[in-house]
Amino acid sequence: GFEGNRFTGLTMYDALTMWDLSSSDKASALIPGLATEWKVDDTDKTKWRFTLRRNVKFHDGSDFNADAVIWNLDKVLN
Repeated sequence: GFEGNRFTGLTMYDALTMWDLSSSDKASALIPGLATEWKVDDTDKTKWRFTLRRNVKFHDGSDFNADAVIWNLDKVLN
């Protein structure tokens, strides 16, 4: 299963968004990661739109882009 990702993936990979855990006396909030902003789609409230951080490269030098996000999500979900 994918359950192990909860323990290894969160520390090994950058995410689209992250939790701000810098304070113990207030609720955590989502902060930008590989996505610089995100919102619910204006025309379809079941979809989210993410603006991806520019000029990001994978460890092998390949580009981080929408195709890479789609490929990785498809691999995890299917």
